[in-house]
Amino acid sequence: MARINLWREAMFRFKRAVEINPSDAMAHNNLAVAYEANGDSDGARKEYLEALRLDRSNQYIQKNYSRYVEFLSRNKKRQSKDARPATASTTSPAEPPGPPAIPVSGAQTGQPPVVGTGDPTKPPPVPTPPGGSR
Repeated sequence: MARINLWREAMFRFKRAVEINPSDAMAHNNLAVAYEANGDSDGARKEYLEALRLDRSNQYIQKNYSRYVEFLSRNKKRQSKDARPATASTTSPAEPPGPPAIPVSGAQTGQPPVVGTGDPTKPPPVPTPPGGSR
């Protein structure tokens, strides 16, 4: 469903996969990607953190979480800039702290998240969330 951009259906199926096997890190990663594609950043954050807790060394999850954090950071900066009146000072208002960044060497931002099986020998398909890549 994710491959054909049916993100609500994908989210339903990934939720079911997490219910069936709560210790499956890639199921949590995939659910996080679906939440993100459906605009639920809180749900995405919760699932990314759970996926990382279950498999901290998984590079797919690390890259997705890193992209998610960067995406949120860019949006907060953009919203802060857009909300500021034209006559406002150059200092930006204090922003609430976001999710902790997970350093990922070589992570390429701006690419779509990775939904897959977690098999490191086989690259997963790379679906694009609605609205194109971030």
